[in-house]
Amino acid sequence: IRYFAPKSLQIQERAVTTNDYEILLKQNFPEIDSVAAYGGETLDPPQFGKVAISVYLGEGREGLSSVLASAYIKYLKEKSPLGIEPVFIASEFIYGCVEANVSFNPKVTKKSAGELEANIRTAVTNYNNEYLDDFDTTLRLSQLSSSIDATDIAVLSNEISVCPYVVYSPALNISASPSFKFYAKLVKPYPFKDTNGFDDYKPAVVSGVFEFNGVDSYLQDDGLGNMQIVTSDLANPQIVKPIAGNVNYQTGEINLVDFKVTNYKGSGIRIMVTTANDDISSPAGRIFVILDDDVTINMVEVK
Repeated sequence: IRYFAPKSLQIQERAVTTNDYEILLKQNFPEIDSVAAYGGETLDPPQFGKVAISVYLGEGREGLSSVLASAYIKYLKEKSPLGIEPVFIASEFIYGCVEANVSFNPKVTKKSAGELEANIRTAVTNYNNEYLDDFDTTLRLSQLSSSIDATDIAVLSNEISVCPYVVYSPALNISASPSFKFYAKLVKPYPFKDTNGFDDYKPAVVSGVFEFNGVDSYLQDDGLGNMQIVTSDLANPQIVKPIAGNVNYQTGEINLVDFKVTNYKGSGIRIMVTTANDDISSPAGRIFVILDDDVTINMVEVK
């Protein structure tokens, strides 16, 4: 009887486990698309005696209004055991940058390369909607590759890569020491050497462009576990800060030290990694999303 009873009855409208918090919120607030609840001891810094809760309203929407957050907190406090405090943590995202080289035979279809590419983009979007766009999800590269192959009989094969990234939005002109945890083994490059130059060097970690001391620059690792700041001058890049932090290639944790930027474009700075494994999982409290702007499709005609 207990197995088939509604989950709200099973837990008697009381939050005992982190899963109970997720169930109660989703059952009582229909606007919520997904919830992630986890122990406060996993936060940085740890918050013992608290349950961390992140709420996602779906469709890539970021942020949560103070009105909704207050309503959720008030409701959960009435359902929580004594000594346990629910706290809301802003939902964060991890994104996937997709590049696919798709071989196709134009002789077996009336569709143009552009039409095939549009169909493939739709397949990637459908994969994102069905298997990602949520907490606690895993991108299965072979599964995504199969979705692309199945778009049309003209598609012969594809080579696909996905690099995860997060967006960091630092306060300007203020030193900070942020950490980024991908919880994945990274592809460790050979140690960077000035004599070999930048052209063939493939870092495990690379960032978007930002201003450092007024000069356009970016972050990369040096293959020895250090993060360094490099000018983004394509003709003559220079290392301006050889040790700006560190990276653990086994765990995918990146730590910056006294990192201060004078400016950046857009909503933040991308911190992108190359993982050793094809399958990529979202860390706790992060929603995995593939944006259409992050999808590059290269159509290769096979005659």
